[in-house]
Amino acid sequence: MWTKEQQEVIDLREKNILVSAAAGSGKTAVLIERLFQLIFKDRVSVETILMITFTNKAAKEMAERLEKKLEEATLLYPEDIFLREQLELLENAQISTMHSFCKNAIQENFNILDIDIAFKVLEENEGAQIKDESMDLLLEKYYEKKEPLFIRLLETYSSLENDNGLRETIKALFHFSQGAPYPSIWLDAGEESLNCIEDEFLNNPLGITLKEILERELSLVEALIRKGSKIAALGATEYLETTEKDFEIMVELKNTLLRKGISLFMENTHASFSKLPSVKKENQNEEHDLFKKIRDDYKKKVKEMAFDFKAHLALLGSVKAKTHYLIQMVKDFDEIYKGLKKEKEAVDFNDLEHLMVNLLENEEIKKSYQNYFTHVFVDEFQDSNLVQESIVKRVAKENNLFFVGDIKQSIYRFRLADASIFLRTLNNYRIDSLSETIFLNKNFRCSKNIVDGVNCVFDELMNGENSSIEYKKDGRLVFGSGVNREEPIEVFVVDRDEGLLTEETSQDKVYREAMICAEKIKTLVNQGVELHDVNKDGVRKIKYEDIAILMFSTKVTLPIYMEVFKKMGIPLFGEIDTGFFESESVQLFLDLLKVINNYKEDLSLINILKSPVFQFTLEELGKIRSQNQQHKSFHEAFSAYSLEDSIQVKKDYFLTILNEFKKDVTEHSLVGLLTHILTKTNFYYLLFSKNNGNQEAANIRELLYMAGEYEVDHNDHLRGFLAYFEYLKKEEINIGEASILSDNADVVKILTLHKSKGLEFPVVFLCGLGNEFRHPKKSLINFHPYLGIGPVYASKGKKIKTLANYIIEKTNEREKIEDQLNLLYVGMTRGKHLLYLVGSVKDLAKKKKEWLLGTTETLIKPKCFYDFLLPYLYGNDSIRSRYKIMETNMETYHSELEKKSVNLVIKKTDGLLTKDDFFVMKTPVPRKISVTEMKKTTVADAMTKDFLKGDLKIRPEFIEGKKMSAVEKGILFHLAMEHLDFKKVVNETDVYDYINGLVNNKIILPREKEAIDIEGIIAFIKSPLGKRVRESSLIEQEKPFNYCLSPNRFLEGYEGVDDTLLQGVIDLFFKERDGYVLVDYKTDYVREDTLANDIDEYRKQVLLYKEALTEIKKANVKEVYLYFSTLRKSVKVEE
Repeated sequence: MWTKEQQEVIDLREKNILVSAAAGSGKTAVLIERLFQLIFKDRVSVETILMITFTNKAAKEMAERLEKKLEEATLLYPEDIFLREQLELLENAQISTMHSFCKNAIQENFNILDIDIAFKVLEENEGAQIKDESMDLLLEKYYEKKEPLFIRLLETYSSLENDNGLRETIKALFHFSQGAPYPSIWLDAGEESLNCIEDEFLNNPLGITLKEILERELSLVEALIRKGSKIAALGATEYLETTEKDFEIMVELKNTLLRKGISLFMENTHASFSKLPSVKKENQNEEHDLFKKIRDDYKKKVKEMAFDFKAHLALLGSVKAKTHYLIQMVKDFDEIYKGLKKEKEAVDFNDLEHLMVNLLENEEIKKSYQNYFTHVFVDEFQDSNLVQESIVKRVAKENNLFFVGDIKQSIYRFRLADASIFLRTLNNYRIDSLSETIFLNKNFRCSKNIVDGVNCVFDELMNGENSSIEYKKDGRLVFGSGVNREEPIEVFVVDRDEGLLTEETSQDKVYREAMICAEKIKTLVNQGVELHDVNKDGVRKIKYEDIAILMFSTKVTLPIYMEVFKKMGIPLFGEIDTGFFESESVQLFLDLLKVINNYKEDLSLINILKSPVFQFTLEELGKIRSQNQQHKSFHEAFSAYSLEDSIQVKKDYFLTILNEFKKDVTEHSLVGLLTHILTKTNFYYLLFSKNNGNQEAANIRELLYMAGEYEVDHNDHLRGFLAYFEYLKKEEINIGEASILSDNADVVKILTLHKSKGLEFPVVFLCGLGNEFRHPKKSLINFHPYLGIGPVYASKGKKIKTLANYIIEKTNEREKIEDQLNLLYVGMTRGKHLLYLVGSVKDLAKKKKEWLLGTTETLIKPKCFYDFLLPYLYGNDSIRSRYKIMETNMETYHSELEKKSVNLVIKKTDGLLTKDDFFVMKTPVPRKISVTEMKKTTVADAMTKDFLKGDLKIRPEFIEGKKMSAVEKGILFHLAMEHLDFKKVVNETDVYDYINGLVNNKIILPREKEAIDIEGIIAFIKSPLGKRVRESSLIEQEKPFNYCLSPNRFLEGYEGVDDTLLQGVIDLFFKERDGYVLVDYKTDYVREDTLANDIDEYRKQVLLYKEALTEIKKANVKEVYLYFSTLRKSVKVEE
């Protein structure tokens, strides 16, 4: 039953063991069998076994599988009392996540740690709130001191507008330091590594890594020169002599680095490459162009290595003081954060691990754990961090550790997982007499065609350069499933000609890829392709439920796949990462909870009144508002409404229910309260009368489950839960829609690569392989667990990379490539029988010519998964024989679904929402969108270039003297115009008196007064248009509006019937005898010679304002003007 290696894993005793378990190697089955044999054969009590899993779900599954094995054994050996005891003890066994294990240990030893036994563990949102409070207290303290180094940090990491940059830097450094067993020590070591003494620097981790980086970069240069030589030989022979000279330069550089060291090497990198010989234009061909591109690539790489080493060492010394100050701020932040947590008798998840480390410093405690646990297991070891490794090693004996994982499936570095721990342990165990390393490479999942296809590409990709291991040596899969299919892996390459891809057709490639998948799936099912079924010991025809589509992210692509598959008659199930938050039922129910918690939540109040629960019509809501216009807020107008009519009856009923729920808040548990509200309002039952009712009901059940999880460790009830939920939305923490998919549902599944880890499917489509990776922005400070901290040097507005910043950035980039390789490996090893690869490539013909000559993109900087694969599939005949490449061009696939005619019906009362039914959303479109946001859509290029209007940021006094930005000046102009009384302010003196009044009333700061374009205000009130405003009987300024319109107005190809809420602010409108006049202020810089173009850009925006105002006032808006403050000019806008 078991292979030799698997049996060794099960039977080996008295040694530390590291099991490197490849994809599909039966890792979990072997692990459960070893646990069972320890209990059954060795008579080890389950109580003395510690099993650390990566997730709670994994712990639960592990316990259930072990329980099943023990139950089977007790049936076979009913007289075995020990086995029956173990079955009973299993419920309390230490099979858990690291956090659960630490929490239990801390509670048992609370007195030693000086912590309250009833401590609670903060959820993410609570921790974030306390961190924000801690940061405010920290910066308040430092602002008071106004020390020069603090000001320099602000100048380096923040903008003039605010200190957000410094805040985020402190938080990021604090967060990263938590991955170390002793954060304070790690921070100090990071500072110490910034050593400007040459010999000491070269011998510390930064210097050693720098040499490795330079060696690796030179190897890439060598590969590129060789590739250029091949290209020259094919059709640009004039350049062959140049490649020989370039190769000599590269060899000299390599020798200098190896023999003379980094300093002399960097001096020599300034050596210039010779000019290319001239070739007449008529004699040039594609090879000439391609050679020039390749040569530019390697010349650029050499140039990047050319910098003054000694000067950069001195630069490290220059940043050390500022880095020390930053580290001290991080430590101060930590102390404030700890203090606030202690007041609340709370800890966060990082505290659990660090408190455990501190607890295990007590020798007596450490010995007690070592004596108690006979065996210590760690699953998914490749996803551990340094703190967790420290804890595990302290509770274990010298020979009872068992690690299992696969470094090739390490995909969680963004969560501070550290795969190098696995690699270090593997190398140490190979030479340690008390330890053993066992490789499980036999794959029992995939058919032979997939195993061979995966092996041949990863032999090249995971070669020790872009990966921590050499795949050929330690990672190759061994075919073991017995399923020997002949079909090659099919690779679909869509030629995305750059000229065909426009803003309007940017989603066409997704449609094309979706159509490829749908057509192939239809063919597989219709032709009855057979699959080997192990459970039925034979073959069966393929079904939809056998098929999975995997991709990096489903957020944007899922709706398109849904549409295409629906058209093709293929059932598809998938979850958008943010689907739960976008659920209409969840949004509406949360609106109701917000109103119960705070009646003054106007937006939520309007939504819930308009909903099917309370059934106020738009006309009724409009009447409430119009009858009480003296009240600024809607909730005040609603409370003041007192006419004896049907509206009053509805209002009384609503307030009665609301007061009842407010009383219930103090009398029910959180889940009890929510359940009572759902029942009392018939909310839950109304869901089933709506489209997608089963899904919406499932989402509400998920919300109740979240509430139950929340109140386990929290006492702050409804208010805290709402804050927690808002935090999840704000931080974009993924909560997919609640699953309503049964295990036997015959549907194709679509999910992300990360969620597919640990799963398997008979047929897999790996899609979006041409989509570019998301690369983080270049940072002003980089971190690394072993290399420390890499700040930039900043002076007089200039920012220069230091050696530390460069080295850590390059290291992080390389590790990112390894993570992407691992993710590709995970995706390609999910399929059991058939694997299809799908993606788009720009300028395929040009790319193919490069790939046939080598692997440039893979060597330099891959931009997508296809950059890893296609160079080998096209350029290596042996590898290509395992695959079948099918090329297709970028034919536009517009939806052929019948488009529904959408009539734009706008029922508008001032300040109200007008969505016909907030309860149903058939197609995922924005619930609301601002005019500014519409700039990002297909028609929005004509919407607005004006500055955002919002509250001014308060800036530290000591930087108030610096130049104010154009954005701030624009905000100040709008602020001044908003408060201006046109009836009283009629001349230049009045304007200056008015502005001084704003200062005296503390609406603006004294220095902000100087930034206001006062002359622009004077010019407007003196203009003919300004006089018309003054003579008007009704003047409205800075008037916000909410306006419903079809998403067709801003989303290309939208086919639903729901409206989206547009929100904006009308700067000024006034009434004259024959209609209204609308004015919009433009404060950005414009010129007379380009004014016509600027007006064209703004036309759609202001005409949309006109459309909204027409419906709001039910009256004619006769004229629309743009006032350009910099030109002192008003321009009438024609339709």
